[in-house]
Amino acid sequence: MAKTYTTADITDDRPLADKGKIVADWNAFETGRAMREWKAKMLESDTLLPRFAEDIIDKLGADGLATDTAEKAAAKKALRATKPSG
Repeated sequence: MAKTYTTADITDDRPLADKGKIVADWNAFETGRAMREWKAKMLESDTLLPRFAEDIIDKLGADGLATDTAEKAAAKKALRATKPSG
């Protein structure tokens, strides 16, 4: 889980209102980090097994597929199951 920052973490002499905005922006950015990282992994996995192929395998099953392709499909399904909430 990402660290939640407070205005006390900003040690320069900025006005408190500026520190509050910086902290709010940073915490909002951190909140979305897990989803951004998951999306990047999914995009990378699309180069190994495109989404249309994943849909076909889901519909028809993995029986009779090459072992490598079946493993890619299983790995992609496992990665899809790790999607963070939000």
